[in-house]
Amino acid sequence: MKNLNIKKLSKKKIILFILLANICFFLVLEFGTRSLLNFLNLPTKQKYANIDSSNYNFLTGYYNEPFENEAYNQEKAIQQLATDRYGFSLDGLESQDRDLTKKEKCEYRVFVLGGSTVQGRYLENNLDTIPSKLKAILNKKFRNYKVSFNVVNAGESSIISSQELALYLYKIKFALKPDHIIFFNGVNDFINPIYNVDKTISNSHKFQREFEKMIKKSSSNILYHFDAILSENLSLYFLIKKTLIKSKRKVFSISKDQDSKTSDYKLKEKIYLHTERYFYNIDVVAKLSSQTTKNSVFFQPSLLPENLNKMSKDEKKIYENAKSYKWASSPFMKAKQGYYDIIRDEIQNKKEIYNKYKNFQLVDLSRIFLNKEQKNTYYGDHVHYLPISRAIIAENISMNIISIMLFKIVEPERKNIKHHIYS
Repeated sequence: MKNLNIKKLSKKKIILFILLANICFFLVLEFGTRSLLNFLNLPTKQKYANIDSSNYNFLTGYYNEPFENEAYNQEKAIQQLATDRYGFSLDGLESQDRDLTKKEKCEYRVFVLGGSTVQGRYLENNLDTIPSKLKAILNKKFRNYKVSFNVVNAGESSIISSQELALYLYKIKFALKPDHIIFFNGVNDFINPIYNVDKTISNSHKFQREFEKMIKKSSSNILYHFDAILSENLSLYFLIKKTLIKSKRKVFSISKDQDSKTSDYKLKEKIYLHTERYFYNIDVVAKLSSQTTKNSVFFQPSLLPENLNKMSKDEKKIYENAKSYKWASSPFMKAKQGYYDIIRDEIQNKKEIYNKYKNFQLVDLSRIFLNKEQKNTYYGDHVHYLPISRAIIAENISMNIISIMLFKIVEPERKNIKHHIYS
């Protein structure tokens, strides 16, 4: 009897030992996987469409989380600006608790909407964004007048014109007392592809559509729910799953790539889908402009093949790297240049139509860097700007918006306003 108990006890110890050994082995693998992914600067857990599920937003599909603190990378450069209660990025010394439902009597409130180029990348400090620079310029130019400019950074990574429109119409215009809305955009409407998307849902962002799929699957399939929990919490599980999915995509894409070379005609057709979407949303923005809320749209500059002769050494490296990208099975940079050419032509074609709206303007800023000095580097990658280029952009925006801004600003001596503004 005693021997039997000893045997039972030994079996329990062996089972416990095996269990603990497996747990330890798993923890070592999990820690090692997470450390490796961090070292390679890769995501350590599943994000839906590369966006954390906590960033879901009913208006735009996703948006900045409110009350986020400023974050820094290993080089102690700003990786992410702090946000206020609305999820708007905070430039300078603005408070996270600011209440934009209230407004000072002499305040002229401007919201700048756009993607990560507005939000800010490659920042020297939290005053280095386009909205922050614009605020400083406007307050300086109008220093002789009883007006204070508050420029709100409403940028969010990757968003397109339809998301900006929704944010403007259903949140900012409805509740936050804007005097002026600036849309600084264009490139994300190209980068976010819709040439293989059903027309009825094509005026949306890929991330919005993927969030919808995720929500529907998780609510109808319990296995998908468990898969989501494991993917969002275990790096090892996430890595194995990601590897299998990418391998499957690669296998199925080989046969497609063999006969998917896009002719120039087909490429142009696909580009037109994106330019059509862009101008549909801009047309709505024009119609929404009014004496109380003025709307300005700025078609943004971007690194293009046409800039090649003026690119610095660093920009040429960026360009060469971007040349390897594909867009609709065509060279990315070729397609991007084609998109920009069509948008520019259409801006000219629509000039008379847009001139009818006294409180609206569409300005093409896409060529402002064409004559830059070659030694200067204006881009940190093929989309995002550096401090020197952001300063030029902010100055150009300020010069253009003054023409439709003056009618709303009450000044004592209207005749002398230009002298004061530009002195």
